[in-house]
Amino acid sequence: MRVGVFGGSFNPPHVGHLIVAETALAACRLDKVLWIPNSIPPHKTLEDNTSGEDRASMVCSAIAGNVAFEFSDIELQRSGKSYMVDTLRILTESRPADAFSLIVGLDSLYGFSGWREPEVILRMARLAAYPRRGVDSRGVPQPVLSDTDIIDAPMVDISSTLIRERIRRGDSIRYLVPDGVREIILNRNLYSAA
Repeated sequence: MRVGVFGGSFNPPHVGHLIVAETALAACRLDKVLWIPNSIPPHKTLEDNTSGEDRASMVCSAIAGNVAFEFSDIELQRSGKSYMVDTLRILTESRPADAFSLIVGLDSLYGFSGWREPEVILRMARLAAYPRRGVDSRGVPQPVLSDTDIIDAPMVDISSTLIRERIRRGDSIRYLVPDGVREIILNRNLYSAA
């Protein structure tokens, strides 16, 4: 089975995430996309102290109804920072027949050499990079680029940061996140200024 690995804080998951995952599914001819929320992201601070349980609930709600999308709590169950090399080791051991593609933003390729054990990651998974505004593949190290599929995904300028800011201002997030995610955010009073 060809499996996409889509990790992130998903704080909250939004329609941009869904578009990227669906586009990667088709472009890389994947059978599944595993959505894996970080426990503690290694390269950034998890804002608003949203619990892993809240983010897991939002991801499950966001991907409900798409049989090709699957939730995994593999990183939420581990303590410490969520390093992708550790996640891929667990996945390759538990799913030895599967071939993995790691779905990342094109901007991540510039700093990929700073990831923990990048050469090991490239042995366990092929990279699948989606576009980011103002970023192209020029300047990405050739060894990284040669192990990367560039996905022709629509450019969607939606970010979790934007959504959290809109919530704090009291602005609508309708159509930026799936309805079920919006309901969880409202019902649990997530990201509010109060």
